[in-house]
Amino acid sequence: MRRESTGGAAVTCGAARRRPGSAARYAPFAQVPPFTLYESGAAIYTRPVEGEPDRVLRAELGPDGARDVVARLVAMGIESVDSRPLRCDPATSPRSCVTDADTLTIEANLPSGKRIALKNYAGVAVEQEKLSALVGFFTGFRRDDELDYAPSFAALVVEVCSPQDSAFQRASLHAVFSPWPLEASLLIPRAKNAQIWASRVPGSTYEALDVAGHSRGSVRAFNRGSSDYVTFLVPILPGADVAPIAKYHYP
Repeated sequence: MRRESTGGAAVTCGAARRRPGSAARYAPFAQVPPFTLYESGAAIYTRPVEGEPDRVLRAELGPDGARDVVARLVAMGIESVDSRPLRCDPATSPRSCVTDADTLTIEANLPSGKRIALKNYAGVAVEQEKLSALVGFFTGFRRDDELDYAPSFAALVVEVCSPQDSAFQRASLHAVFSPWPLEASLLIPRAKNAQIWASRVPGSTYEALDVAGHSRGSVRAFNRGSSDYVTFLVPILPGADVAPIAKYHYP
């Protein structure tokens, strides 16, 4: 497996998405940012796949390539875009409120030493066209040399199912719960009565769970003893804060 050696993040575009379903989807680490560019030139980004989890890809631009991307963002007007983080924005006319929308975040370290940190709820900005162009650049990023990202570590999220939940999951996943193939300690709740918790695991866990008969990147269903569990894996990007993973539980 490739060693993670990327330097600090030069550009990050993220979205705190509102997702229906399990509370686990709202964990702070449950989504890979749509685009992250490191000073080394490593770019890690996502691509939507209909009916499946997003693909996570990696391409190597090199340090010069990373600087070229930042220069392009400057040329696109990233410095003139304003943050609009409020659900009800008094700066818009007429005053508008939006509910259940995404919060877009863009952070960039510019060659001048200036740091950009944008947070825009529902994509609202005075420079709307510039913000939309930036988002289009990040979400439409492509490289001929891109490969599936193989993380060194991942967050394994486990949700215990009640008998009623298990019946629902069997129907919705069209799958039988397979025997749990990893160490039993990963199925121990992080807090009393917790229904959902998470652990930091090696990236090889993807392959270990695939061997159990489930497609890469998808929700997986398992049982151990008399208990049923639904799990999913989230890649951990280089430099990411891993402290929230071990602390996470719901409720």
